[in-house]
Amino acid sequence: MIMIEPYVEKKVTFANRQLLLITTPTLELSSAKIRWISGLTATAGIILTALLYAFLASLARHTAEVEDKVNERTEQLSKANSMLAQHVTEKKKANAALIESESRYRLLAENSTDIISRHNLDGKCLYASSATQALIGYSPDEMEGHSIYPLVHKDDIAIMQQAHQDLIRYRDSVTITYRAKHKQGHYIWFEASSQCIFDNDSGEPKEIQSVSRDVTERKHNETVLLENEARFRSAFEDAAIGMAIVNADGQIIRVNHQLCQISGYPREELCSTDFQSISHPADIEKSLIQMATVIEGNRRSFNVQTRLMHKDGHILWALISGSIVKDKEENPLYFVMQIQDITKSKEMEDRLAQLESRHELIIDSVNEGIIGIDMDGCIDFINHSAEKMLGYEREELIGANMHKTIQHKHADGSEYLFKDSPVFHSIKLGATNKTNEEIFWTKKQQQTKVSLVCTPLKDDGITSGLLVLFSDKDDGQIDDIADKIANIQKQ
Repeated sequence: MIMIEPYVEKKVTFANRQLLLITTPTLELSSAKIRWISGLTATAGIILTALLYAFLASLARHTAEVEDKVNERTEQLSKANSMLAQHVTEKKKANAALIESESRYRLLAENSTDIISRHNLDGKCLYASSATQALIGYSPDEMEGHSIYPLVHKDDIAIMQQAHQDLIRYRDSVTITYRAKHKQGHYIWFEASSQCIFDNDSGEPKEIQSVSRDVTERKHNETVLLENEARFRSAFEDAAIGMAIVNADGQIIRVNHQLCQISGYPREELCSTDFQSISHPADIEKSLIQMATVIEGNRRSFNVQTRLMHKDGHILWALISGSIVKDKEENPLYFVMQIQDITKSKEMEDRLAQLESRHELIIDSVNEGIIGIDMDGCIDFINHSAEKMLGYEREELIGANMHKTIQHKHADGSEYLFKDSPVFHSIKLGATNKTNEEIFWTKKQQQTKVSLVCTPLKDDGITSGLLVLFSDKDDGQIDDIADKIANIQKQ
């Protein structure tokens, strides 16, 4: 045990002050106690030192963590400040750009010839450009704050309302044409392209922006075009002759009913082929040359007689008249062709040609001279006997005035007036005239006395020319000559 004596109080003076000094008597300890106390003190010191080091280490770690957090937070605040400053700068720039954009938009809107407008979802005008004054007679102030629907034609209101619904539903632009009433009472056609503007935050539709262009003239032209197309369609389909629209390569685009009747092909079959396929093989090149000549600009149309192949295989003759249609740059678009079936006419021509050839053979076989003249007294036919008697070639007399060439003088050389000749009287009176005392002059200006008969040629009762039959034989057979003329006319 350690015994501690009671303490002792003692007053002392130090630095002019009275101090109470308390002391304890000296402890008398055994050596074992002293060693035990020393060990205990050392152990306590070690523990306290270790605790102190642990505390200081913990304090250092905590201080470092605090410093790291302070640095991190400081960096975050720095970045936030930088971002805030950048955001403020960008916002200022955006505001400036917006102001500039709005200024440009308003400048463009006010100087545009189209109406630029903004409306709420009920159709009330929020803004209208100055073009409203020129196009519909209302100033922007008169438009703004009022609904546009009272100005829209009653037949077009539903179209506009549906367009506004589609703008909101599909969030896409819509273009419509409608009529708006001018301040003076008449209607103007407009083509309007519109889009719906949505709120950036809520996504709800805010307003409708539109650009409206005056298309009255275009609509008028479209109406005229439709009327012209209707008239063309009627004239095309109801034509009494075949009609076809063919492109520059010969492909058939469109045909009418009459061409189907002529060719025997149904409409669908004709429009799936080209014109070359229904043409006679021997005539294809001839038709293509005609078309190429027009395409090259040498002329605007062509006419050609050609053979076509009927669907059942027989050949028919057609008269084709074609005109080309070009675009504004003069590029060929297509041909409009008129096709007439002239098969019967061609057969008639062939028969007439055969008859004419036969008549020429008959006329050339007679011994008397035969001359045909028109109503002006010019020769349009002469047979071989007449050439031989007068000494002329046929080509020398065709087109020449008969009286001035072979009948201009009397036998004594005096002038023979046309009005005194039997030819003149037959033309004037339209009656047959005959004489045995007529003088003709040959190419060598030798006179020959002839007997002649002048007989009018009539077409539907109208005199169209004169047939003069003459003979240089002095046999007095003028009546026989008249009978021969009558037989020739009958043939």
